[in-house]
Amino acid sequence: MWQNIILLVCGYSTILYPYYTANEFPTLGSRPSILLLFCETVYFIDIVINFFLQDLDVDKASKRDELSSIASRYFYGEFSYDLVAFLPFGLLG
Repeated sequence: MWQNIILLVCGYSTILYPYYTANEFPTLGSRPSILLLFCETVYFIDIVINFFLQDLDVDKASKRDELSSIASRYFYGEFSYDLVAFLPFGLLG
């Protein structure tokens, strides 16, 4: 279920961020700006969840239980991609 929400948010962001960057970003408090804030919130929640989510240890074919192992594997793996997706480049410029 969570992956479907992320997929919908990514699709929405992929279409509308370039549109708003080329034209004009909506004013704060309007419906489109609230949707963009919702997207950024979903990305942030996804980053936090991935720091605590168990994954399979490929070498031992078992689940990782240590929080430090889970967090370090995510931080050195997919964290940089998620961080780039989280940054609102259209609003930074």
